[in-house]
Amino acid sequence: MTQISTAVSPTAHSLWADHIRLAYEHRTVIEDLSLDIPQGRIGAIIGANGCGKSTLLKALARLLRPASGSVLLDGKAINTMPTKQVARILGLLPQSPIAPEGITIADLVARGRHPYQKLTGSFTEADELAVAHALEVTGLADLAERPIDEVSGGQRQRAWIALALAQQTDILLLDEPTTYLDIAYQIEVLDLLSELNAREGTTIVMVLHDLNQAARYTDWILALKDGEQAYYGTPAEVISERMVADVFNTEARIVTDPDTGLPFMIPDARHSLARHRSA
Repeated sequence: MTQISTAVSPTAHSLWADHIRLAYEHRTVIEDLSLDIPQGRIGAIIGANGCGKSTLLKALARLLRPASGSVLLDGKAINTMPTKQVARILGLLPQSPIAPEGITIADLVARGRHPYQKLTGSFTEADELAVAHALEVTGLADLAERPIDEVSGGQRQRAWIALALAQQTDILLLDEPTTYLDIAYQIEVLDLLSELNAREGTTIVMVLHDLNQAARYTDWILALKDGEQAYYGTPAEVISERMVADVFNTEARIVTDPDTGLPFMIPDARHSLARHRSA
């Protein structure tokens, strides 16, 4: 397996999947997968629909217990750790999160402080500072009192990211954070995550569908196929014509982005359609 270089503080938290098998009742989705999440880096999990991307993210976030193997957080089995302790280290943005009707952006973001609340539920100065910081870095301070259902899609997604940031976690997992957003909002969200990683050193793992965005915004990529690791490495190592054909059953041409020097995929629609029709 390719080793992704890291340069993080000694206080950074580690997350590791150790030979996990993930299943729903008797249907296995992920088979014997190991993944050591590079600390302080941005990574993407890619693959065709139904390959197990979201299932893997759920296991990393402790929402799904492995049928065998373990997910380890700082060397401890994550399923044995107290919920609030995990929530202070690891934040999750699921697919299509739903906010209570009429809730303001500030109130939504404040929910990220739940892992730090005492039994009285009182809001401390530390809580207020954390929420204010999350609103500021996501560019939402001026919209704090706006209802979440009255802002744009990009602003709404930034609000959910701000909620995760208010948890002050070292690790952030995001399941398709750009889904349902137009291209301008997609870039806005990915730029924000890139800036947060650079400024805060947050370890970020995303499920992404757009291979060119994965190549441009991540340090490492894991490609899944039929519940198993098919490819892993840097974008330059993973994004190839062979990988696209193997994992996505699609023909494509890979060129070099003249601005970044990174791989850029150009799909061959004619051959892709022909291949799917004959399948």
